[in-house]
Amino acid sequence: MLNGPQFVEAGRALGQRLLDQHGKDAHDAIANDMFRMLTSRQPSQRESEVIQRLYVTQRDHFLANPEATREYLSNGQFGDYSSSDVRLGLPANRHDFRLGSTPNGQEKFAGEFGRASVFAVPLSETQVKSLAALPRDQMPVGKLKPVVSSSLPSEGGPQTFQKTAALEFPVGLTLEAWIRPVAAGGGRLWDKITPGQADGLLLDLHGGLRFICGDAVIMADRLPAVGKWTHVACTANFKSGRIQFYLDGESAGGVEPHANAMSNEYMASIAAWASVANTLINHDECVTKR
Repeated sequence: MLNGPQFVEAGRALGQRLLDQHGKDAHDAIANDMFRMLTSRQPSQRESEVIQRLYVTQRDHFLANPEATREYLSNGQFGDYSSSDVRLGLPANRHDFRLGSTPNGQEKFAGEFGRASVFAVPLSETQVKSLAALPRDQMPVGKLKPVVSSSLPSEGGPQTFQKTAALEFPVGLTLEAWIRPVAAGGGRLWDKITPGQADGLLLDLHGGLRFICGDAVIMADRLPAVGKWTHVACTANFKSGRIQFYLDGESAGGVEPHANAMSNEYMASIAAWASVANTLINHDECVTKR
């Protein structure tokens, strides 16, 4: 009875509702409201403490077992818990970063490059604006330190940045480049991917301003103008899943994290409160009878 689908679903819906209402750290408020809604009275101090200890025990269990969390929450129809953290990250490959073409020298960018950089974090809008305000032949100073950079203006000839294949980007990255396209059409800006595969990343002008990272393919809202110097930037947050394009420091579209994407921590909290609710629903196990 306790783990029947209808009871798990009811507890899950109530747990998520109270988490959304009070926040995940408001254990006392959630425990008191849950007890009152399921028993029609306020809990005593001891009962509230027992409920909160049960929640912590269950949360720790679910945090240590994310697959079990999804399985537990999969009963019934309320909510969508089929996935947790947004699956966005840079796949490892043997390619160094390149500017202006693919690793085999194809899809060359038709135009000129100014400064071009890769940062190992997703920069904020303010930081991107500061990069766009810098002349195209100047490198950023202060805390903005790129892990890959080219400060010399280039006639569009491809450049390979040696010993950059093993760089790691645990939280995300930012790609930037000053460019002056001389013709409409495709052409690689930044590249670290096997052509035709989903094993890396690229920023190019194929059908528009495009960013590919693993299986994710994102298009910007607009293109850099032909014959004009434009600062292009793309930020990717691997924790939240947010991808943002900028042209001359102004937003050019992107994607926000999926509304249904949840962290393992939040899913564990929902599952733990659902377990507490089931305990209260099942009178044989109710904390008031312990």
